[in-house]
Amino acid sequence: MKRAGTRYAQPELPFVKTSDTSVRAAELAETFASAARATVFLAIAGHHGHGLTDEEGIEETEMSPNTYRPRRVELARAGLIAKHGERPTVSGCKADVWWFPDPEVPRE
Repeated sequence: MKRAGTRYAQPELPFVKTSDTSVRAAELAETFASAARATVFLAIAGHHGHGLTDEEGIEETEMSPNTYRPRRVELARAGLIAKHGERPTVSGCKADVWWFPDPEVPRE
């Protein structure tokens, strides 16, 4: 759930407002999602001007794609990461590259 007083508002996880069970599950899941978001952010930020595709980030963090991608989307929506071009995947398809736009680090 959103935390008051934080620099960046944490994204809310979806839940059914009329279901106490769903609300409790979303509250519990937010703890996990916060840790997963931090892991994704640190992986992307750790690659400086080079960035990561989702495929590369999933491999590096050893996360399920169903965990990695939603956390990456949340980071992008919060403005903490940005697209940085494209790179081919293992199969040769184009994939967006995500990076932490640190003004101190030059783009490659």
